[in-house]
Amino acid sequence: MSLFAFLALAQGAVADVPTSYDGQCIYPPVLGDPRPGEVRLTCSRVITDGAGIDFIDREWDSRMMRFAGVWDGDLLKVRSVTPRTGAALQARGVCRVDYADGAVSVIACTAIAGGRSWIGNFRVSCI
Repeated sequence: MSLFAFLALAQGAVADVPTSYDGQCIYPPVLGDPRPGEVRLTCSRVITDGAGIDFIDREWDSRMMRFAGVWDGDLLKVRSVTPRTGAALQARGVCRVDYADGAVSVIACTAIAGGRSWIGNFRVSCI
């Protein structure tokens, strides 16, 4: 295998070791207001690990949501969500890690659980 192919595979895989990213949850205006039953997360940090993604609010030092499941490259097949209340809910959904210039730029998750749709759209800070 060429060095280039190896590096591409390494970039695409999420490590078991927790990795933290600072930034902000933002939602484009084209989405309009949240619909009934839709929860859009607020956050300023995301932590990824081998089992999922945590959306964190640094101001409150609180985990807002955990999306957990099975990684397939840069996609997390969501099997459960844990809101800040702490009770895990069986879920179905997906999270995707996007890159720009070789670095993580956006982490987006959506899942349906407990009669709600949970959405996190995190943009990594460039500075």
